Amino acid sequence: MVEGVDLWEQEHPFSSAVDLDESDFPNPLYGYLLTLVLTVLFVVFSYFATDARTVQTSLAGFMILVAVLYLVQVGQIHAVLRKLSDGIYPTSPWGAVGWHFVPFANLVWIVMWPRRVAEWSKGQELPAVPKAWVVQSLAVIWILSRFVVGVLGFMAAFWMISQLAAPLRAAAGLPPRTKRLRGVLVACTVLLGAVLLFGAVSEVAVRTGQVASYEVQTGDQVSPKIRQQLLEGGFLEPDEELVMFYSLVFYDIEQEGNLLTDRRVVSWAVAEDGELYLGEAAYGEITSVEKVSLSVIEQHSSLTVHLGAEDYLQLYAPIFNGGDDAMLAELERRVESARIVPAPGPQAEALSPPPEAPE
Repeated sequence: MVEGVDLWEQEHPFSSAVDLDESDFPNPLYGYLLTLVLTVLFVVFSYFATDARTVQTSLAGFMILVAVLYLVQVGQIHAVLRKLSDGIYPTSPWGAVGWHFVPFANLVWIVMWPRRVAEWSKGQELPAVPKAWVVQSLAVIWILSRFVVGVLGFMAAFWMISQLAAPLRAAAGLPPRTKRLRGVLVACTVLLGAVLLFGAVSEVAVRTGQVASYEVQTGDQVSPKIRQQLLEGGFLEPDEELVMFYSLVFYDIEQEGNLLTDRRVVSWAVAEDGELYLGEAAYGEITSVEKVSLSVIEQHSSLTVHLGAEDYLQLYAPIFNGGDDAMLAELERRVESARIVPAPGPQAEALSPPPEAPE
């Protein structure tokens, strides 16, 4: 590099002697298809599966697979640039991938590298070079959606890669991939829209009390409809006060859930053979409560209610808004209150005032 000259402002014609074929270029079609599968899994697992812990683990594992594919295609883009520019392009494939793992700097890099590729391609006067602000906008969507709707982010990321790869394919003399990519992109977009619509409808159903919430609810937050389902299912007695409630299956609370009343703790789950397992214990029967925070992926904590040497109840509570800590605190408070109540017997009678002598 010549001292005092910005490498990014230099124009180096791409080499026409480099032998490149389809296998050297990223194929966003794979990314779209995996994103489509991830969207379907998101719908099926999140709204119809009966085990929330398996749902979270499965979705996270598949999202990691899609993220790995994204990184592979980022490396392919930079490998092609290195070959086409006779090694002049300053960022290596490993460097392009490695910057994604540097905390905080990766947020800048995700926006920076697509702009650099677009500007470099434009400097070589290649056809169909995307505008720098377009690829940057897609990169910003990729970053922001990772905290909201991860599927939308992957769609934006692979679309961005397809835009950046198009002029490089032209420089290598390969035909563009347009029709199939557009068809799959439209299909993924439609399905993603359906998922978001379904999620919005589900959110309305939660807020109106038609289905259970995905968070821990206090007794006064439980809707009359859900309360009636608890009564009909035998999980709540008519003369009990409902203190806290959570169900792992928000659309069918009879599948799995747990609650606290003013007298006892109740936990239930339906096994694979369809049999309902119901456990309950009065607060005075509880010897200790142990909380185990599950992985961040699973988004839940396990509360083990010990009833003796071997007997126990297993409760689950989500970490959203500290729901697991709130349920643990309420459970421990009621267990402690049950311990300090004097038991009936000689000691209790001794504490009672003597009867008045008759006149």
